[in-house]
Parts: sequence; structure tokens; C-alpha cells
Amino acid sequence: MTVRPLRVVRTERLRSTPAAVGPALAGRAGARIARVLAVPVSRSTVLRLVDVLPEPEVPAPRVVGVDEYATRKGRHYGTVLVDIETRRPVGLLPDREAPSLASRLADRPGIEVICRDRAPFFAEGAIAGAPQAVHGGTSGAT
Repeated sequence: MTVRPLRVVRTERLRSTPAAVGPALAGRAGARIARVLAVPVSRSTVLRLVDVLPEPEVPAPRVVGVDEYATRKGRHYGTVLVDIETRRPVGLLPDREAPSLASRLADRPGIEVICRDRAPFFAEGAIAGAPQAVHGGTSGAT
């Protein structure tokens, strides 16, 4: 005889409370707060409910900072794009090449200002990818 697991049916309150607490507190802390709110759930359930939530809509950045980062110092460098207004990264590129930066910037037409350093590959990529933007940098190509 095989035993089938019960299908759990949750009311809207039992589903929405952990889903609202979960993004802020995640697993164990979210389960503790949910228990205080009279919705006993496990940490796994909180994480599962957070996992099925839709991704939040992120507005297109207006002001972007471009700089390099090292995954292995002296051996492998890439490019990071940061939304200056929210201080959040919006893209990581695996290299420091002008064409890859230009194509990434061309995908984001709302960029108005680009903050960058004097690196020639940043200047070329920024000018090619976002010619409408004001370019901050001192490379002579501005």
C-alpha cells in the first residue's frame, strides 16, 4: 500500500503572510515572524513562497557608472555597470572590451549620463553605445 502525500491548500492569508515577510527576512526569521502572526510555516515554505514571487520591476537607469573589476587580480578583469542613483549594479561584463560595453549600453536607451574613468576602451564603448548621453571622464574623447 502506497501512501500519497496530502495536497496542502492554503487560504489567501496563509499564503500572503509568509510571502510578504519572506523577501525581507528570508528563512528562519521569516518563519518566526509568521508564527507570531499566527501563520505557522517552516523556513523552507517561506523560501519556496519567495521563490515563486515575480521579479520586481526595475526602472531603467538614467545615470550609469562604468568601472573595471578583477576576478583574479592581474589576470582577469571585467566591467561593472552601476546605477548611480540607486547604487546597485545593473550589469557585469566578462571583459573590458569596447564592443561589449557598447552593445550593453545600446540595450539601455534611457541612459542620460555615463560616469567613467580615462580608460580608452571605456571611452570608445560609451561613445559608441550611448552617443546621446553626457560622458564624464577625462580621456579627450568626451
